[in-house]
Order: sequence, then structure tokens, then C-alpha cells
Amino acid sequence: MKKFRPETTTERIERLHHIHDGGPKPKHMDNPNIIDQENLGKRPKPFNNNDRSTYVSDRDQKQRLNTWDIILDDTIKNGSPADKKELREYLKEKAKDPITKRYFTKKELNFISTPKPAEIKIPKIDFPTYSNLKPTEKTLEEKILEERFNKMLDDQKKEKERIRNSGLAGLMGGDNDKK
Repeated sequence: MKKFRPETTTERIERLHHIHDGGPKPKHMDNPNIIDQENLGKRPKPFNNNDRSTYVSDRDQKQRLNTWDIILDDTIKNGSPADKKELREYLKEKAKDPITKRYFTKKELNFISTPKPAEIKIPKIDFPTYSNLKPTEKTLEEKILEERFNKMLDDQKKEKERIRNSGLAGLMGGDNDKK
């Protein structure tokens, strides 16, 4: 297990001088075991493709990813009651936001004892089955109406074909793509 430590005040001043004032890069910035004070104990941000600060290549996000699971495990197993209370309050504050809460792990949800949603039991419905159903036969009137409808469709097709083959189209050879 990696041993992480927060940066000292001197290291923090050197880092901030480098970032904000363009000073020389401090040696501890490349050390993955030294965590910035701003990132110590913070949950990693959920990944968002449009936000560069959530990329794993981002220095802050990388530090948060490396330390969060270790801090959570250590606090749950070996932490003092005050540490556990502080972490529980932090997680409960973050859990108020439904978008952030969606990314919580089971371990985090169990630690803040968030109740699991009650399972809804769907009652089973037995639908009756009908095996001796026969298709209904058409009445004489329905047969006459269907015959009339089919005759109208045939008449429309013949009229469209007549229009396509008459006039200039008929002189040029008519409609070549018969359907």
C-alpha cells in the first residue's frame, strides 16, 4: 500500500509560486506520494468528456483518484470516531446532490447508511387463455363493401397508368417502369 502524505507548507508555497507567479518548478510536484492540500481527502469528480478537470490526466483528478479509496478504507477500518464523523458529514453533504450521489460506490453509501430504495413487488397477473376462438366470418354486406373497395383501387391504378401513357409521355414511349 502506498504511503501518501500531504505537502508541507513550504512545498505548498513553492507550488503556488510556480503555478501563479511562474517561479521554478518544485521537485516535489513530480512525486506521486505527495498530495496537494486542496486534493487531500476529496472525492474524485465524476468523468465528463466536456470538462478537462475530470480527465485522469489532470493532476488534481489523478491525486484524488489515488488517495480517495485509501482514505475511505483507512477511515472505515482504523479511523477515530471524530474522523469517521467528519468523513460521514462530508459524504452526506455530497449526497444531497442527486447527480453526485449517482456516482457513489456501495461502500460510500453503506458508510453514510443511506437507505436502499424499497423493492417494488409487481403482482403476477394471470391472463385467461382462449383456445377455441374462431375467426369471424364476413357478412354479406362486408363482402360487398370489400369488393367495391378493391374495384375502386383497381380503377385508380388503371387511371394512373392511362395518365402516364397519354399526351407527351405516350408519344415518347409511355411509362417504362410498370409497377
